Amino acid sequence: MVKNILKKILFPFILLFAFVAVGAAQDIQTNIGNAIKAGNSKDIAKFFDKRVEVKIESSSNNYGADQAEMIVKDFLNKFSSRTFSVIHNGTSGGNAQFFIGSMQTNLGSYRVYIYLKNVMGTNLIQEIRFERG
Repeated sequence: MVKNILKKILFPFILLFAFVAVGAAQDIQTNIGNAIKAGNSKDIAKFFDKRVEVKIESSSNNYGADQAEMIVKDFLNKFSSRTFSVIHNGTSGGNAQFFIGSMQTNLGSYRVYIYLKNVMGTNLIQEIRFERG
């Protein structure tokens, strides 16, 4: 009897938590996607961890958040137009998530890979890649 009561009480809370977690992940993807479309590196950088791996085409390095923002800003400013859509997302071990998107620009298309990790309760970008595709 106690098990049935616990199931009736706990199950809805577990479902609610799952929906909230999925919604938060989608909000991050939407916010970052909108920032990419707008070429707004400042809004992307809001999600950067203290250090971020940035790969643009064949150039890759690990930067402090401020410098990473400038690198992404310089890259995005090369284009007069951008669209962005998420084509795949998922999770990996250690409370990490990722999403892969397609960015279409006036100078060609790019595959965008973003890897986020939960740091003290907040999902932060650990790696962002822009690869010609």
